[in-house]
Amino acid sequence: MYPRVRFACLSSSLLLGLSLTACGDDGSSNGATDSGSSSTATPTTDTPTTTSPTTTSPTTTSPTTTSPTTTTNPTTTDPTGTDTDPTDTESTTGEPVECPYDAIEGEQSVGFELVATGFNQPLFVLGDPVDTDVLYVLQKGGAIKRLGPDDDSAPAEDWFSLPVNTASEMGLLGMAFHPDYEDNGLMYLLHSDTVSSWRVTEFAVEGGQVNAGSARQVLGMGQPAPNHNGGMIQFGPDGMLYVSVGDGGPQNDGCGNGQNTTTHHGSILRIDVAADSTPDSSPGCGTCNCTTVDGFDYTIPADNPFVGDNAVDDAIYAYGFRNPWRFSFDSEDGTLFVADVGQEQWEEVTVVEAGTNHGWGDMEGNHCFNDAGCDESAAPGQTNADGLVAPVAEYSQSTGGCSITGLGVYRSCEVPGFNGLYFYADLCSTAVYAVSYDGASSTVLGPVGNVPSNMSPYGGGYNAYGDVFIAGVPAAGGSGSIFRITAAK
Repeated sequence: MYPRVRFACLSSSLLLGLSLTACGDDGSSNGATDSGSSSTATPTTDTPTTTSPTTTSPTTTSPTTTSPTTTTNPTTTDPTGTDTDPTDTESTTGEPVECPYDAIEGEQSVGFELVATGFNQPLFVLGDPVDTDVLYVLQKGGAIKRLGPDDDSAPAEDWFSLPVNTASEMGLLGMAFHPDYEDNGLMYLLHSDTVSSWRVTEFAVEGGQVNAGSARQVLGMGQPAPNHNGGMIQFGPDGMLYVSVGDGGPQNDGCGNGQNTTTHHGSILRIDVAADSTPDSSPGCGTCNCTTVDGFDYTIPADNPFVGDNAVDDAIYAYGFRNPWRFSFDSEDGTLFVADVGQEQWEEVTVVEAGTNHGWGDMEGNHCFNDAGCDESAAPGQTNADGLVAPVAEYSQSTGGCSITGLGVYRSCEVPGFNGLYFYADLCSTAVYAVSYDGASSTVLGPVGNVPSNMSPYGGGYNAYGDVFIAGVPAAGGSGSIFRITAAK
């Protein structure tokens, strides 16, 4: 279990009342800072700055005003108002998991424990839902490293690997275990296969090892450019697989996919991974050309929000995203937080519900983009006059940062005061932030600390204990490390 960690990095004290910082480039996307074109830059070539974003408002256009929402220290209360039992949590399979920690009660500052080092472009961390002291670390180049409870560095041998295209933001991007994994052993990977497409593939894990011959194609998507892939997959509390898909790149919603509901691009998809014996084929890519991908099979859930609406693809759960690089469900109440990478000015965290439209490319964050006459008056998380949902947090690139990195919703039994906080960071800053949302108002906190060792946060992750992890790579390139969010020691 994670108390095995041999080194702890301390955070600075919480700086309350910040809002956010946006990401610009010409539209960076995470996993790599994108140049706004189909460049071949990879994460190791980026040179992020270390400037911590300054205070801005998540609800106004001014990047210098303070947040209008509450600025309570996240460690003083449970921000969701839920009375959590610190001795018990729930695994991703829904079974209770015994708490491995002594609860740290009272007001705490955020700290970061070093879990392991020696990774090559780590993008995501996922706990084993059955062997709960085991972590899997995805590397952009296609390899998965399995960390046992006594490992403090990346094993030399890969647990599993796939051949992937690593141009720009492509690669091995997502991983999820089936809700019935303990019984069926099924695991899913989202990965690039050529420069122009990516797939979600099902594999069977047998005897602790992946059976490569068991591969079954579940979903596929042509990609007009090698950036804005999205790339997160996670099973929701309803047992359905959610898939984030970017607008397809290269910049400025050039393919018109943000508000195009006939393509999967720019959306969060919701599918049943079970095959329905009716082969599926990928829809088009808006005004841009892309490869047609077929030979896969999934089932449309009958309760998807747009089933029966001929104007919207049945697989779409929500749309209006630029590049939803990472998202996370709150294991306590099912709230879906999405970190959507911005274009030239605004990065955002948004709460997603069935059938919602999140504005891109009419809006960037809560600000007009392609639609100069849009409504910018909506409060955090609320719907504006145009039917577009405002983010619960946003920040301007003028205050530092370039590409938001969602980390995860904290539900660990270790620090009850952090419970319900969605942690996020930025590729071009070591600063870490948090936001809570109660359905009516949001509370933005930060910086709550800095990723140690000047690491650029490339991704996050979670385990069955409800811990949140950070996958980081040095700004100048080199071996990456995994950290766990905890109380500062």
